[in-house]
This record gives sequence, structure tokens and C-alpha cells, in this order.
Amino acid sequence: MKKTTLLAILLAGLSFCCKKSNSSASYHLTATIDGQARAFNTNLTATWAGSNIAFSGASSATSSPGEELLFALIGSPQQPSFPVGSYPDTASGFDVQATYRQTLTSQYEAGTPTAGTALVTGKTITNHFTLIITAIDTVSIKGTFSGDYFLDGSPANAKKTITNGDFYAKFR
Repeated sequence: MKKTTLLAILLAGLSFCCKKSNSSASYHLTATIDGQARAFNTNLTATWAGSNIAFSGASSATSSPGEELLFALIGSPQQPSFPVGSYPDTASGFDVQATYRQTLTSQYEAGTPTAGTALVTGKTITNHFTLIITAIDTVSIKGTFSGDYFLDGSPANAKKTITNGDFYAKFR
């Protein structure tokens, strides 16, 4: 519950930051969702607070109002920082959380909480979520991601497969 509340606070902060498109062409958030290439470069921003990192971006497609991708890495005493490396949803010592908000009322989730639910309920996740940080410093974060996202975070619900995820976001 504490981690979910922290994620909500971090993501809410990101949603209200900088309401214009990122002016740097090099910063980006892209992915293939169920075989369709998508860009989420509007309002692209990242925050780093203590041992927690969050970043998000929205789609500029007028046919998809409210569509966005959001991510959080939540540290712990065992994982107080996030250097370059791989962060799968099945590892311990930290939480990795991802949300694909398809519309204002429909969202798909992946990450540590979803993997835990699958384990407890005996559901199989074919493509576990993994976020890979390829570069990080005090200015920006860069990397890749992929995995299966489930409606409302339940592996028993509808699934969206996200591949070819790529990000480069500036910390605010």
C-alpha cells in the first residue's frame, strides 16, 4: 500500500509538470503496443527523488486522448539507487512499476505488483516486464523496456504486449 501510494504521488507529480512538448528532439519515449508503433513524447519528463525514479510521456495523437506511459522504480534499503542495469519484475529488493493508460478510464499495468499477483493466483505471464537502464546521470535517464501489461494490473484480465520500448528522458 505504501509503495502504491508513493507511485501515485510520483506519477501525479509527473502529470502536472511541464505542460508542453519536450523541445529536445533527442528526448523520447516510444514503444510498440500489440504490433503498433507509438510515440509518447508529449509532456515527457522524469523525476529522481531519493531512491525513487519516475518518468512518463503522453501521446500527441488526437485519436487517443489521455493515452500515456508511466514508469516508476521504487528503491529500498537493499536497492537504494538504480545504476545502469536490468530491472525485471521478478527480482527482489526494489519495485518496478509500469502503466499504459490507453484512455482516461482504461489502464494496463505491469511490474512487480502484477508479477506478485500472478504468482499468488497461479496465472502465467508470458513476457515478464523488464526495464533496462542503459545510461543515467544527474541530467537524464536512458534505456529500454518490454513486457505484458494487464488491464487493471490483474493477469486474469485482457493483455497488451509492449515491445521495442525505448526512452531517453530529462530529469526535472
